[in-house]
Amino acid sequence: MDRQFKNIAKGDLKNIEETLPSLLTGLKLIWTISRHINQNESRMEDILESISNEICDKVKAKIDITKIFRDPPHESIKIIRDGKAVLDKWVKEFNKTRREIEAQ
Repeated sequence: MDRQFKNIAKGDLKNIEETLPSLLTGLKLIWTISRHINQNESRMEDILESISNEICDKVKAKIDITKIFRDPPHESIKIIRDGKAVLDKWVKEFNKTRREIEAQ
């Protein structure tokens, strides 16, 4: 999971988007096998909140409102679409993983 956390911390938006499925698969595995995490939902909630905040911060930094209107429109639109894709992928993968855990 170290690689996934590094990708979120230092990667570009596309890299983050591609990392999310394996990140959530790893978190699901930790939830399944770790008694420390599994028996206290607030621990997993804290981890997920930290990851979510980091992803949002990355998207927010990339879509810098003070700069986005100075860039050529095609570049700005691409950045906004990439940011939206990352956030949509996070929600999709989170909900998918949550359903899988609840089905167990």
